Amino acid sequence: MVLNASKTKVMIFGNTNDEVKLLVNGDVIEQDNRYNYIGVLLDTELDFGKQVDFVIRKTKKALGKVLSLIDGRRGVPVQTCQTGINLHKTLVRPHLEYAMPVLANTSDKDVCRLWRKCSASS
Repeated sequence: MVLNASKTKVMIFGNTNDEVKLLVNGDVIEQDNRYNYIGVLLDTELDFGKQVDFVIRKTKKALGKVLSLIDGRRGVPVQTCQTGINLHKTLVRPHLEYAMPVLANTSDKDVCRLWRKCSASS
């Protein structure tokens, strides 16, 4: 396996300030304290508060797009609630449901904040 050192990061999880000097083919691998891995924000403390902030921002942005589509006379005509429900299920809800198992490790305060902010918007 060929490893591209410029695209590789190292992260140490837990309560430590240890620095690791990892070399691959003479190149030093950069150490990060926070990393976005396939849409999940990881940090050394495994505190998912930043992930909750990320989800809130993405959800509000998606909801704003849906609301602009259904903006009274100028938007998509809504004969029934079904159009709005389908748009919400397609464009908004996936942001809330993606990486849901991460929320099992999230503080109660952050989970409440997530649902309160996102529920208030919708």
